[in-house]
Amino acid sequence: MKKAFLVIVILLTAGSVCAGAFWRDKVVAPAGFSNGWFGKSVSLSGDVCVVGSDWDGMTEYFEGSAFVFQFDGSKWDSGKELTSPDRTPYDCFGLSVSVSGQTCVVGAHLDSSEGESSGSAYVFHYNEPNWIQEIKLTASDASSHDYFGASVFVDGNICVVGSPEAYGNQAVTGAAYVFRFDGYNWTEEQKIFAPDSSHGDGFGNSVSLSDDVCIVGAPEDDDIIGGAGSAYVFRFEDPNWIQETKLTASDAAEYDQFGSSVSISGDVCVVGAPRHDQNGESSGSAYVFRFKDPNWVQEVKLTPSDG
Repeated sequence: MKKAFLVIVILLTAGSVCAGAFWRDKVVAPAGFSNGWFGKSVSLSGDVCVVGSDWDGMTEYFEGSAFVFQFDGSKWDSGKELTSPDRTPYDCFGLSVSVSGQTCVVGAHLDSSEGESSGSAYVFHYNEPNWIQEIKLTASDASSHDYFGASVFVDGNICVVGSPEAYGNQAVTGAAYVFRFDGYNWTEEQKIFAPDSSHGDGFGNSVSLSDDVCIVGAPEDDDIIGGAGSAYVFRFEDPNWIQETKLTASDAAEYDQFGSSVSISGDVCVVGAPRHDQNGESSGSAYVFRFKDPNWVQEVKLTPSDG
């Protein structure tokens, strides 16, 4: 069988190396790592990069793994492999990854410790020179086929985990779970879901955090039209996470799957719609929104210059 090796190319701006230039390097999966899906998920924080490999071709049963790479000022090291100590076949550990400072979270959405494919997420902390597993997160109301861990995001002492098939608003709408670290323990703070969600919305398919604001994608939301999608913004108002707004594309169309990916930083967020037909069938688009108190306003729609 011809072996295919997936690689991740990391591009860093001049601030990492020298002014006025770009720095480029490539980190690759270990030798013999065919069919591992190395690069399925990625996350970057400072000089630390985490790469998920949810099929993990080094084993027969595809438990999954993640690799942490560190930049020493001139090059990226060979990487440290993270695995779950209770790994079982087809957990898909590494489908989602997120790193913030010395904390890394890895999702395993098919882990069956709380029911078949209930899912989990593992928190690792850097204790030089190793990354040590700190805790395994599961939903307080976990049930089979929730897919908890399909998306993860950590920002400082807050972690949000998406569970796109969880029971939310009186149906299998999806949910997201917020955990907070108090200096000693990670504790589930709140389960959040969309009050207007309906069966199959996929709420929690994607998640992102920035300080006290969380954004959650629901790419199968059909409130406008079937599969157009949406994203929800929540803001922390002690002690609760309160929905601030629901984002949709200004030109939403059927099966766009707006909300398949989300990212937020400060007052700006981006939402991906990979099946939007802007420049051809499923050519895809991304929408940028900016918070202009008290509203989130669509600022621009991004599409590739080459179609």
